[in-house]
Amino acid sequence: MATASIYNDDDSKTSWGAWTKYFSFPISTINSALNNTSNVPANAKITGVTINVSVRYEVSGSAKVYFKYGIGGNGSISNELLSENQIGSTSSKGSETQSKALPIGSSLSPFSISTANGDYFTICIYTSNNLPKTFWVDSVTLDIAYHTHSHTSTVTKQPTCETAGETTYTCSCGDSYVDKTKPEALGHSWDTEYIWAEDTKTGYWYCLVERICNRSGCAASDAASGNVTRSVKIPATCTEMGTTSHTATFDVDWATTQVKDVQDIPAKGHTWVDATCTAPKTCSVCGATEGSALGHSYTSAITKQPTCTEKGIKTFTCQHDSSHKYTEEVAPLGHDYVKTEVAPTTTTDGYDNYVCSRCGDSYQNNYTCLYTVKCNSECGTVSGGGTHSKGANVTISATPNEGWYVAGWKLNGIELTHLAGINSFNEIVDKSKEYEVFFAKIPPKITSVKMLYQNKQISETNKVLTDEFFRIVVSVE
Repeated sequence: MATASIYNDDDSKTSWGAWTKYFSFPISTINSALNNTSNVPANAKITGVTINVSVRYEVSGSAKVYFKYGIGGNGSISNELLSENQIGSTSSKGSETQSKALPIGSSLSPFSISTANGDYFTICIYTSNNLPKTFWVDSVTLDIAYHTHSHTSTVTKQPTCETAGETTYTCSCGDSYVDKTKPEALGHSWDTEYIWAEDTKTGYWYCLVERICNRSGCAASDAASGNVTRSVKIPATCTEMGTTSHTATFDVDWATTQVKDVQDIPAKGHTWVDATCTAPKTCSVCGATEGSALGHSYTSAITKQPTCTEKGIKTFTCQHDSSHKYTEEVAPLGHDYVKTEVAPTTTTDGYDNYVCSRCGDSYQNNYTCLYTVKCNSECGTVSGGGTHSKGANVTISATPNEGWYVAGWKLNGIELTHLAGINSFNEIVDKSKEYEVFFAKIPPKITSVKMLYQNKQISETNKVLTDEFFRIVVSVE
């Protein structure tokens, strides 16, 4: 049992001039109290609702006071719960509490009072004549009797794949109800199969999905075709086939994307590059080899001729691959000189002239000079003439005949005064020259000299000073 307050306002009063006064409030106010879980538990069943109405009144004069209430419209009563009841008399005041059961519209949550006769609960107080009066509605409360159910459940109808079953809930009090949503529909238990097939004409693959419910008594099934795209997963190599990845997607939400890999791309075969000197026959794609390298086979050629002073180059080129080369130096030839002797002249030196027969390079060495020594052969002889090496020490000499002596020398026609009376001299050969020696008679030897004047010898003591001629007598051997 629970008690709920609907209205409590003992300080308010209502007075009226007419003989009848109505006080109304919505039935929803009562329903709100019934569905407040602090009043009635959610799993309870209401067994009865009693409304308690307390009023006070004052009246003067000769009058009777009557009190009734019921359900109806705002300010009207269609279903009297408390019939007309006299509660007072002339020149009196007092109070009255009346209780009556309310008609229950729903005894299970959500709870409600029946509103078949109106949406308002109305209280009516009136007098037998039109006298001054005042009344108060002190309180309106509900006494709510309820039973808390303890239901046990029994599945009274089994669910199917698409339809929920039914469960009956029964309380020991005899209350029961049926839940047509439990157990929930089972849903289909699908066996799904994806089927791949190849079109042998085009080589394309197709995918079909089928599903069949495996629950006993259910014949549901479905099927859909996939949208297949292709991509290369593993490219083909020279020796191994490649793999194509086929991906199937579906326009139905119950199918998942499927992938099928098929090794169907033909191997490409090797792309051979011929063997070279250093590498065997080789695939340019994968690097596989076959056989062995050819090895080098060189031929040589002089690609730069040597000269007398510079090295030449001999280039060796592989007959299999001209890009493979190496070089060797060729020694210089050296000069091939041809010697020509140039004789000296009286004005020019002589020398040995060497000219290379290949490059024309030349040089001179063994310089010589021509010495010419002349004399009057009747007076004597000379030596030292002839051809002499430049820089040599040469002796020039003159040998006079008896009665003759060397009077002087000339060099290229110029008298050499410093060599007068010199029979021989040495010098270093520096250029061609012409010497000439002059001989002279040796004069007789003077044994005595006499001066005669008039055939008389003149002495120191008998000097004669005269401008006359005198003669000198010279005695020689």
